[in-house]
This record gives sequence, structure tokens and C-alpha cells, in this order.
Amino acid sequence: TAISEEAEEGTLGLLLMANLSPVAILLGKSTNRVISAWLVFIAQFPFALLALTLGGVTVWQIVVVYVALAMYLYLVANLALLASVFSRKTSNSMALTTLFLLVLHATVPIIHQTVDSLAALRVLPYADQWSVIVAGLTKTNKSISTGFEIYRILDPQLTPSVLTIHNAFCLIVGTLAFVLSWSYFRRTILIADFGDVVERRSWSFGSWRLGGRPNRSWKLALIWKDYHFIAGGTSFVILKIAAFAVLFLLAWQFEKYIVTVFGMQASEVIRVTCFSFAVVELLMLSSRIFHVERRWGTLPTLAMLPLSTSRISWQKAAGCLLVTVPSWLAVLASCYMPSTAGSRPLVLRPEEIVIGFCLSLVVAQLTVVCSLRMAWGALPMAIAISVVSFAVLSPLLTGAMFISGSRNYASATGIEKAMFQVTPYFYMTFVLSLGLQMTAIELVRKAAASDK
Repeated sequence: TAISEEAEEGTLGLLLMANLSPVAILLGKSTNRVISAWLVFIAQFPFALLALTLGGVTVWQIVVVYVALAMYLYLVANLALLASVFSRKTSNSMALTTLFLLVLHATVPIIHQTVDSLAALRVLPYADQWSVIVAGLTKTNKSISTGFEIYRILDPQLTPSVLTIHNAFCLIVGTLAFVLSWSYFRRTILIADFGDVVERRSWSFGSWRLGGRPNRSWKLALIWKDYHFIAGGTSFVILKIAAFAVLFLLAWQFEKYIVTVFGMQASEVIRVTCFSFAVVELLMLSSRIFHVERRWGTLPTLAMLPLSTSRISWQKAAGCLLVTVPSWLAVLASCYMPSTAGSRPLVLRPEEIVIGFCLSLVVAQLTVVCSLRMAWGALPMAIAISVVSFAVLSPLLTGAMFISGSRNYASATGIEKAMFQVTPYFYMTFVLSLGLQMTAIELVRKAAASDK
């Protein structure tokens, strides 16, 4: 976030006015963080020497391990700096950094697994040649892997050294990432006259644009604004779709490994992962809907629009919810993934997903209310209130609904039992949502009046 946070806060122009060179800005924003992390390593080193009392390691092995970790940290920090320079938002920078690390660590194992699977099915031409190539890639990947490097260092039969392929790779690639960051930063920021109106190359497909500035939309301006500037926009949606596609592909490729390690079918693991991501995304966006407006001081301006407060709230919520559609579609798709064992999923049955969605919707609305009452910490407060409230209300409501329909429930089968389970949560969600929406609308009016 070294550069993206400055761009997001609109303070990068102030750095440019200080007559600082691009290298000075990048070094000042990133290198001090790397050095701070290295100082933490140095502070931990005396405690790591306590391992000598257990035997099996030497002082030199511990030193070499810390050097390898320091080089890997240098690589990750510069990859994150490159992602920060390329991104205009902190969330995009974090996503791009994660993508860099996935490519770095998962590309060769995926290629190896794919080639082995295709060779076993006898559908891969020149299988022997491909096996030799993949074996070379795997050997190279092990030589630059931090985990294998630490394993080799701690091997008592080998002599550890700081002059290794791993350390050289981290140093060279990290330095190259810094040079690329400097080159792109200098070209786009200094030469292109930095500002929010900088034109960037984009590819248009009708009314859709990939990259560059999003098209304007005056009919649903608030939905358009929150969709692009709070929730991430079309580029983030495309990135999520690609990530979910990769996730489904990995689950298919490593299905046997997943069953062995997790004791669940790949479809179940995918279902839990997608549902967890969708819930977290929904809660994070709900905490930003009005918090960003208050931080930017634009809530009074919104209140001056010729729209009712309820319509403003609904349009802002709709703009953020549009971005979550791929996540919930992935959850739905995971429910239809085939199971090798042909048995019922052990976790997150469809009715449980519906119940989880209802509870998440209530927590998201409670987070919106808390964000209008608190400057920071709205999401943790909403989660804490929800845990206590659901612990008290849910058993009472479920018991009352079950008693009223116990005779029908005893004779119900299949989808009818599922409906009996989710009906109390539908009722609770409707009642609580109505109250929370009315509270949020009133708090928006008060917040807009107090921020003027």
C-alpha cells in the first residue's frame, strides 16, 4: 500500500510538489518498511538461539535461515510495491500482490499436476518430452522455494551457505520489481501529469470498458458511483470471476489430495471457501457504504440531491451488491458440483447456505447502522451485537415456529423440511431488516445534518 494509499487519499500530488525524484519517493515509502521488518528479525534472533539448547541445529544454520527469510521478505516487499504502483486502490493492490504470489508459488505445481494427469489418461502427445520439461521446472522451483531452502539449510548432512540460488533469485527478482516500479511510476506519474483525469489506455466493448476510466451513467448515478469507486467496479468483478475459475480448476485437479487432507469432497471445500469469501465481502462493503462518504465529507452533498434518503440508501447498497453477484453465483455453482462419493455433502447444505445468507444480510445492515454511529470499528461491533442477539433470539424464534408446525414437520420430507428450517430465519430477517433500514435512514439524515 506504499503508493496506492497515497493515491487513494489524494496526497501523492503533495509528494510531487516537494521536488522529490521518483526513486526517492519509492525508497522513502517502501524501503523503510522492509528495514523495519528486518529489525524485527534481528530482535527475534536471540530468542531463536534458544533452539541450541534442544540440539540438532547450529548458530550458522539459524543465521542462514534468517538470511533466507530476509531475502524472501525483500522479494515480497518489492512485488507488493510493484502492485501498489500499478493500482489506484489499496484493495486492488492487495489483490494484485496475492495474484503475484500465487503465480510465483502455484504455477509450477499446477503444471506438474496437469501434465501428470493428462499423461496418465494417455491424451498428452509427446508425454515423455513434457515429463522431462516439467521435471526440470520442478527442480528449478524447488531451488528457489523458501520452504525447500529452509529444509536444505536444516539438513544436518548438508553445509548451509548464504550464497544460494534461492537468495540470488529473491535478490534479482526483487530488484527487478523495484526497477519496474520506478519505471512505471516515473512514466505515469511525472510524465503523464498525475491526477485523477489522467487518461489510460482502455478497451471498449459497447457500454463496457476494461481498464481506463469507467463510462458515465446519469440515470443511476449513485449505483454507478458506488459500483466503481467503493466496490471495485468491473475490473474487480472480472478478477473475481477469473479467481473463482482457477479455484474450481484447482479443486478438480487436486481432488484426491483434498479428500485425503480435509476429509471432505472437493465440492464441499469449494462451497465453504466461496461462501466464506462472499460473506466477508458483503460485510466489508457494508462497512464502507457510508463510512467512505463521511470520511470524504460528501454525505451532506448526497443529502442535497433531489432524492429521498431511502432512495439514496437503496442505490448505494445496490451499487455495492452488484459486485458481490459473482461470489454468490460461485456459491450456487458449488452446490451443483459433482461428488465422487455420490453422497450428501457433509457441510453447508443448501438450506444452511440460505440461513447463512439471511444472517449475513442482517449483520451487513447492522454494520451500516454502526458505521453511521461510529467513526471506526463498525464491523467488529456489529458482529459482537449479532452474536449476542442471535444467541438469544434464534432459539426462541425457531422453537416457536417449530412448535406451531410440529405435526406438519414430522410428516414432511425433502424440501418441505428444508422450508421448515429456513422459514424462521426468513421471518427474522424480514423483521430485523425493516427495523434496521428505518434506523439507518434516520441516522443518514442526522449524520448529513451534523457534518454540514
